[in-house]
Amino acid sequence: AASRTNGSIFLHVVNSDLSRSQKVEIVFPGLKVIEGKAFQIAPEDIATYVDYERPDALLIEEIEINGGESISWTFPPKSVTAMEIKVKEVKNKKKLKK
Repeated sequence: AASRTNGSIFLHVVNSDLSRSQKVEIVFPGLKVIEGKAFQIAPEDIATYVDYERPDALLIEEIEINGGESISWTFPPKSVTAMEIKVKEVKNKKKLKK
C-alpha cells in the first residue's frame, strides 16, 4: 500500500515468502528522493509473537534511506516494512537548440 501527503510518500510492504528475499528498485516518476526511514520487522521464526512475558520479541529495525533518483531495497523473507520517504518534484530540463 502507498499514500502521499505533501512532500512524503508512505509505503507499506509485506514479503510473505518464508524463504526468499525480494530485491526491488523503487522509482517515483517526476520525483527525487531526499531522504527517508524504513521501519522493518523480520523475525527469524514466523511463529514469534509478543505477550506479557516477551514484550520485545518482535524488534523494529529502523533503517535510513538515502536520497537519489530511486531506492534499491531488499525486503527480507517473512517481513513487514513501513517506509516514510521525503520527496521533491523534479522539473524536466529541456536542452535549448542553438
